[in-house]
Amino acid sequence: MTGNEIFSKYKRSTEQEKILLLYLIINNYDLSKIERVEEITQEMMFGAECRKIFGITSEYVDVSQIEKDLAEIKTPVICSPQSYEIYSTAKTIYVYKAMKEERPLYINDMGAVSPLMIITDSIIVTSNQVHPIENSSNKGFMFFVDYVLTGECNIGSWKISYKDRNFKICYCSNNSKNEELLYHAIELDQTATFKLVLYIIKKAVNDIEEFYPDNYKEEVWRMENI
Repeated sequence: MTGNEIFSKYKRSTEQEKILLLYLIINNYDLSKIERVEEITQEMMFGAECRKIFGITSEYVDVSQIEKDLAEIKTPVICSPQSYEIYSTAKTIYVYKAMKEERPLYINDMGAVSPLMIITDSIIVTSNQVHPIENSSNKGFMFFVDYVLTGECNIGSWKISYKDRNFKICYCSNNSKNEELLYHAIELDQTATFKLVLYIIKKAVNDIEEFYPDNYKEEVWRMENI
């Protein structure tokens, strides 16, 4: 039996894979195997529009793992203290402020991300208890805080921005000083961008060698029986 005759029931696929270029880059895919790139503009509801750059390859890419990683990311809703009081159902919440007042509040543990949150320069409220950096298995939370508060996230070779309902993801390789715009969406709510931003942070943080030390103190608040 030859290599082309292994199965009678199945036929080997010759179709090319079309995958977001940013997924290929951030998962350290061999870019020399990309045969070409393709730009697609997708029109969405409520006037939103998204420009994406895809990489075209005949090589196998484990798309299912990428989809699994994305599915595991829970998108938080950032709200005011008044809204948090109304909508939170957590029995216990954790309030974090700066331990050393001369330094800004700083939390490395990405485990701080919870379904409902308050995020400001001086306070973080979450239903998840934060772990110190030495015990954290997933770092990078402050990159997300920067994105929420300023609309910008710069991590390694990645630059993400959200301004005037314009969402952009740019990449600058080590061999080039030019930024490549890989993803651009307009008229998109910032909350709708959180999942992709958190995914990029989760992957890109693996290339960060040094982190700022934590600076937080914890208050535990419990729901009263009303």
